[in-house]
Amino acid sequence: MARIRLRLRTGQVIVPEFDNVPVTIIRLVIKVRLQLPDSSFMKTREAIFDTGAPLSMLPKAVWSPLKRKVDTDNAFVGGIARRKVCRVHCAIGTVHGFFLDDEGNQSQTHPLPAFLAHTDRAPLIIGMGGLLPHFRVSSTMPTMRHGWRSDSPCPHGSVRLRKAGFVRLKKGTNVLKAMVPTIEKEKGMDLRGIVLMPVR
Repeated sequence: MARIRLRLRTGQVIVPEFDNVPVTIIRLVIKVRLQLPDSSFMKTREAIFDTGAPLSMLPKAVWSPLKRKVDTDNAFVGGIARRKVCRVHCAIGTVHGFFLDDEGNQSQTHPLPAFLAHTDRAPLIIGMGGLLPHFRVSSTMPTMRHGWRSDSPCPHGSVRLRKAGFVRLKKGTNVLKAMVPTIEKEKGMDLRGIVLMPVR
C-alpha cells in the first residue's frame, strides 16, 4: 500500500494586517487529482493539508466541473473569526480523488467530503477529518533535530541545514536551553519524514 509523502512549504509575508511585521507561514501540502463526471481526472493540483479540518475545502473553479454529490447548497463555514463577513457561503457534498507524490506513489481513489465554496477566493484544502476512515498521518523521523532535510531537490530554492546548536532564552532570572536548527533560505522545504498512510 502506497505511502504518500507530504511536503512542507514556507514563505514570509509582510502585510498591513500584521502591522508589517514579517511572519513566516508554514504549510503542509499534498498533491491531489479529482474525478470528473466521465471518470477521468483533472490535472494534478497542490492543496493545503489541514490536520484539524473536519472536511476538505474546494473553490468554485475547482469543484464546478467535478463529479459530485451535494447534500446541501446553503451552508456557511468560517475560521477563527466568528463575524459574518469572515464566513464563506458553500455547499456540503462529496467528490472523489486520489493522492500522489513526486516519487511516483499513488493512493486509491477515495470519497472526499468537502465544503464546496460558492467563490474562488477560498483556498484548496484537504481536511484530515474526512480522510480518517482511509488514512492516518505518520512521521518517520527519529527526532525533530534531524527533521529538516536538505538531501532532496527543492523547486523554489535550496535548503541547507547548518549545525544545530543550543540557544539560551532568558526570561527574568530563568534560562531555558533549546535545540534549534539554523536554516538557510526557508523556501520550498521538503519534510520527507511525514507521510499519509492508508489504513489497512
